Amino acid sequence: MRTNSKIEVWGMLILCTLYAFAHGQSITPSIDPEREIIVMFKSDAVIPPANRTEGRPDEFQIPEQALRQLLLNTNVEAISRLMPDFLPEDKYGVSRTGEEVQLTDWTNVYVIRLPQPQAKEGFLNALKNRPEVIFAEIHGRSEPDLIPNDQYFYRQWALKNDGTYWQGSGTTGADINATQAWDITTGSSSIKIGIVDNGMQTNHPDFAGRVTGDTGDNSSHGTGVAGVAAAQGNNSIGIAGVAWNVGIINEDYGTGSDAAVAAAVRSAANRGADVINNSYYIDPIGRYSTTIRMAFADVYKLNRVAVASMGNQYDEVIQYPAAFGQGIITVGATTNADVRAVYSSTGSWIDVVAPGEVRVPVLLMIRMIFTRQRPVVATGT
Repeated sequence: MRTNSKIEVWGMLILCTLYAFAHGQSITPSIDPEREIIVMFKSDAVIPPANRTEGRPDEFQIPEQALRQLLLNTNVEAISRLMPDFLPEDKYGVSRTGEEVQLTDWTNVYVIRLPQPQAKEGFLNALKNRPEVIFAEIHGRSEPDLIPNDQYFYRQWALKNDGTYWQGSGTTGADINATQAWDITTGSSSIKIGIVDNGMQTNHPDFAGRVTGDTGDNSSHGTGVAGVAAAQGNNSIGIAGVAWNVGIINEDYGTGSDAAVAAAVRSAANRGADVINNSYYIDPIGRYSTTIRMAFADVYKLNRVAVASMGNQYDEVIQYPAAFGQGIITVGATTNADVRAVYSSTGSWIDVVAPGEVRVPVLLMIRMIFTRQRPVVATGT
């Protein structure tokens, strides 16, 4: 059987993005985002103590006295490099197609922690006025969009819609033609999808031998996302994923802080993900994060595919990372009748729509009624 990576990739990026959002554990110096600011300084504006990437302001070399005094007067608790493992040579990379590219230099991006959140706004404004600062922004979190419960293939109308009672009596053919794609390929092990989420059950039998990356934490949400993308088919367990044989990279982004999300997105690319699924929104809705945007810029330069959900805001509401634009494929949701799902956000930044909303008979609805309030395992555990 020959492989066709375009079918694998499109199948994964369209379906995975519709169903998820969450939290996990990437390496980050962040302790309490509510008390933190993210800052990119100009070169040599702040120099950490020898052989360390963090410390108190009085331990740093800060040539400009006014900047040093600002940090001391604000009683800054700690200054930490946002990417503590980043090396100068890491700003150079090779794209998936072999081109040499220059990536973000994260050397001078820092997380600054204050003693209390009330001091953030004034301190942020003061930093923005300093000539040594390239950008400064509030450190926040991302929050999950949720996944529907769809545990058995004969109910998976998104893959093959027969218009049956068990599929909610939708429109026959309102699906992604997965069974026809499977006649060509069920996925190649040379393709890897990065699941940026809150971890997953890495030892689930539907993923046997195919998961790398972070260790598992049995998160139902991350497991569900990975299941929609790549649960093993034809094994009598749970559901069938879009691409059965692809590699899965588990990127657990911990607390969901901006630093953790940026680290997870970069890590997925560094671990060789061809497609990176980002099913979350930066909280509060509409907040822009330069830090996370830079991580996505690196993914784009490396010629990796990043996808993001439009969101579940029911109207034209700007939500990031979906609205970042260039370098991200943004996906909205349709129903089993092949029309827009009423909850799916709209906006000029949308790139494609695909099956998302589940319509089911009343007996099934009783069981599924709360799935939009909390994540449910979608892989039959």
